[in-house]
Amino acid sequence: MKKIFSPLMLLTFLAISGCARMVAWETPYDKESAWDKVGGYSDKQIGEGKFELTYKGNSVTSIEKIDQYWHRRAKELCNGEYTFEKNNNMTNKDSAVMAGSTYTPISLSIPVVAGIVTCKTNSE
Repeated sequence: MKKIFSPLMLLTFLAISGCARMVAWETPYDKESAWDKVGGYSDKQIGEGKFELTYKGNSVTSIEKIDQYWHRRAKELCNGEYTFEKNNNMTNKDSAVMAGSTYTPISLSIPVVAGIVTCKTNSE
């Protein structure tokens, strides 16, 4: 039996019809990297059992999801229990989109959770 549509023909049809679009994914749980701009955590030890912890998302990840990731990393850093001081906020990230031969500046809101994690000891 002869195929009516090949995969290439289908992709061409979708692109021409305007149905194809760029797909964005939620930020995964992972360490932030310099070359991968989807977000992630960064942490720095600032004292005995005390850490600065930041988790950055992307424009399609909710602040609630980033907050869950932040607490997951805090638990890993402390091997369990911890106390914290943090703030949840959205920050604007300036970017540019190419349309034809020109760049159009845009501003995207991205979720960021940052704060201080203090690990509980057995005596606490």
